[in-house]
Amino acid sequence: MHHKLFSIVGTTMAGWLLSVFLLPYPPNIPSHGSAWPTLAQQVDALVKQVMQDNHIVGMTVAVTKEGRLVLSKGYGYAKANTLEMLPNMRTRIGSVSKATVTGPVAVKLMEEKGIDSKTQNVYGINGVLNSPFYDFYRHIGTRRFYPILAMAIAPDDKVYTWYVNGKYSIGTSWDLDRYQGLQEFTLPDDQDDQTDYELTDIRAIAISKSNKVYVWYNDATRSIGTPGDLDRYEAPDKNKEVKLPDGKSMLNIVGIAIAKSNDHVYVWYDDGTVSSGTSLDFTKYFTGRTYATPSNDPGGMSRYDIRGIGIASDDHVYVWYSNDKASSGWSRDLDFYRSPYSYSLAAGIEQLDGDPAFDRNIWWEQIVLQDLLDHTAGFQRSGDTKGAAQMFGVSEGMLTYGHVHKHFISTRPLRWSPGMNSSYSNHGFGLWTLIVPALSGQSYEDYAVNNYLVPLGLQGKVRPMTASPDELDAYPYNVKNGQPVELSFKDAGLGLAAGGWTASAKSLLWITRNLARTYEVDELDAMGWGKNSKGKLAHDGLIDGGAAYVAMFPEGYISQSGKDLSEVHVALAANTRVSTSALRNLASKIALAVPDSDIPPLYDLWLVLGN
Repeated sequence: MHHKLFSIVGTTMAGWLLSVFLLPYPPNIPSHGSAWPTLAQQVDALVKQVMQDNHIVGMTVAVTKEGRLVLSKGYGYAKANTLEMLPNMRTRIGSVSKATVTGPVAVKLMEEKGIDSKTQNVYGINGVLNSPFYDFYRHIGTRRFYPILAMAIAPDDKVYTWYVNGKYSIGTSWDLDRYQGLQEFTLPDDQDDQTDYELTDIRAIAISKSNKVYVWYNDATRSIGTPGDLDRYEAPDKNKEVKLPDGKSMLNIVGIAIAKSNDHVYVWYDDGTVSSGTSLDFTKYFTGRTYATPSNDPGGMSRYDIRGIGIASDDHVYVWYSNDKASSGWSRDLDFYRSPYSYSLAAGIEQLDGDPAFDRNIWWEQIVLQDLLDHTAGFQRSGDTKGAAQMFGVSEGMLTYGHVHKHFISTRPLRWSPGMNSSYSNHGFGLWTLIVPALSGQSYEDYAVNNYLVPLGLQGKVRPMTASPDELDAYPYNVKNGQPVELSFKDAGLGLAAGGWTASAKSLLWITRNLARTYEVDELDAMGWGKNSKGKLAHDGLIDGGAAYVAMFPEGYISQSGKDLSEVHVALAANTRVSTSALRNLASKIALAVPDSDIPPLYDLWLVLGN
């Protein structure tokens, strides 16, 4: 029966291919590949418009219906105006790597080892990664961000301390509740239903000479209020984001304080530099000056152990460390005036220890492997390779993912207790770089290739980014001022698991064909795909030099316009960094073109082109 089917398809395939290649293609956008003609006519026009509107140099597009390949084409150029894009050429797929490679690899490995992803801990006594990282989450990260959120000094030299239980105290630099015990404070209201602030979103707090409380959040917004009402005077505004020094993010900040003499804002970073400016421009007065702490060793009184910084009425700088010691100095020498001395927390704070609602050690040890796949571990964003290299005194070329993770643990607080909510994090997926070797004895890349890509017949067709390209690697581009700018080829490095793979759209749909035949929708959703209320699975990817989007419509999926999109898969892979929203919209339009294209039930390009 298989040979008969191949014969039927083969006898008409030449005519189908010829009809496709004779279609009139748009000027300046060459096209190569195979497709059912009526589908190609619609897709060509859609792709042309998106490429022109978004300055895309080249891209591959593939469509399957019920597992049958019905379109596989390359559009534009693999190298601008020089090398035309072919349908089997690889481009950088960014975070699509998570759903098509890393997630499935993780699930396959856990199935082989009989591991339940929902019960296997990452840290703790029986955790997969407990031993190398115990000291970093318990003795550096946890103590730095728990139980204190932030500290500041008022014009009357009273010290204000905000805690993880939503309360604050008033005291001295050595007795944090000398004047007032714990009182509740409120976060900004979620008035637009778009920004829901958590206590853990607070990055730093300072008090001005007019006694107003300034609060900065991890999303680069700022509010102004009182100690008990953090946005009483001005709520956070995403249109007023803080300006940071080049190469810095809010997560690099270890403390912020306001000088009482002139209201200049001072900001200290975890790379050992300090800048000065205004509450919304941290660079206005100076940036890049270095500062010294009592120690350079994390776990004591280093810059990685700072809980809070404040500036008193005499402009002396006070610093509180996670070992319950404080010092006083000036902006560039934090113990110049007074060497470290002890301070005490507010009465009652010790009762938070052992409480799963607040105790960060418990949070860390509750993280399970499934949290990494679901983005529910509480991790925030990506690791910091430059910061990790500096923390451990090694070159970036000698850096390991273990270094990056230790730095991450030390500088990134968990946003919430595991499973409570989701927060997209590249680092959570990147952590499989360490977990796969711990469970399999192979490197992440070797296991992915040998145990996943080779059985699929995709070895070499899906591969890591490389500084040594071959004839199937499309050149990478970014867009600047409406013009494509060619980038250099580079190795995926430590970012492979989170987003360092390259592939063509056709190869991506060979993967989704296999996944859809092996797993149910909910199982796919649990390995890194995003699922909407009707069961559509999708993931996008954005990286310098590339953008990608893949969507899988399940059986029985009916569009809002009433079209049957059952088992339609669409993949787009561009060699240009562009808005993934443009690719999402394009994929939706391509999917809607499939039902109207009258594709024969035996039409299957896999049988002619292979995978």
